[in-house]
Amino acid sequence: QGQQDLELPFFKVSDMNLRGNSRIMSVWNNSVSRSTAFSLGATVFPPRTIVFPKVGGAMLTNKRRIVERECCIDNNLMGCVVKRCDQDFAMLLLQHLDFAAITKPGPVPAISEGEVREIRVVLPPLSEQHAITRYLDHVDRRIRRYIRAKQKLIALLEEQKQAIIHQAVTRGLAPNVRLKPSGVEWLGDVPEHWSEVTVGQIAESLQTGPFGSQLHASDYVEGGIPVINPLHLRGGKICADSKFAVSQDTVARLSRHKLELDDVVIGRRGEMGRCGLVGAEEVGWLCGTGSMRLRPKPGFFDPKYLLLLLTSKRVGEFLSLVSVGATMENL
Repeated sequence: QGQQDLELPFFKVSDMNLRGNSRIMSVWNNSVSRSTAFSLGATVFPPRTIVFPKVGGAMLTNKRRIVERECCIDNNLMGCVVKRCDQDFAMLLLQHLDFAAITKPGPVPAISEGEVREIRVVLPPLSEQHAITRYLDHVDRRIRRYIRAKQKLIALLEEQKQAIIHQAVTRGLAPNVRLKPSGVEWLGDVPEHWSEVTVGQIAESLQTGPFGSQLHASDYVEGGIPVINPLHLRGGKICADSKFAVSQDTVARLSRHKLELDDVVIGRRGEMGRCGLVGAEEVGWLCGTGSMRLRPKPGFFDPKYLLLLLTSKRVGEFLSLVSVGATMENL
């Protein structure tokens, strides 16, 4: 256990998740000598063996890997040594199989060597196998290039979107409006006819969610009234999670933290700049411990404009600067 420099890698299910092992198993945490493998009666699998989990929840993930060199595997894995078949085509066949649909029901899912042996698959002639794998490799490379290009484009569009939002919420839409210094470094110049206020001045109330001593893990119930924490704030929207919900009695006990229409929920822990606007559906939900609720005074702000302002990149950067906490940002 833990020795990495012996002759044979000794692969475990957990090694399938190591960086660099997404297809070829080339990294390992444990190894074994040939003499120890012989004394244990362990099979030494040849290079290019296809390995996969055969028991437990890992089996249901349908992960398949190819070993790079001779190795041993633990008894939660199974190895398939291919014969009379193109290696890459065999990998495709095994990846196509859903063991969850084959395994017998029970508290611990498992599949035996005999059951795997009896699985019927189609086998085209070897020349067609080669053609199929070459074609799919070609398609896979094209799709991966396309995905990378799209990811770069999405990142650029996100930057452009944030720049447009910042320009609009801090300068307005008139291109030639007269400007004045705001006195705030990150804000820069603002239109001359705009006023500058603090959030406290425009807030009817600004309140953090209940303390940890007021809301316990035992208060959460399935299918109750949602509790909104920072992980539920995405892209200016509030996305409830049924696992984070409480009973009517708990809401009544913590009624001062209930959400009303046009409240803005602000994440005060973790990634700064997460906010969500309360619509008709979210009225009556509960502000969570990791959030704070901003209720603006009527007539000061259009709620959607306030949300755009608070979710802009510059505001997130400013909140990060003023936050406290070594491992997690806190407001």
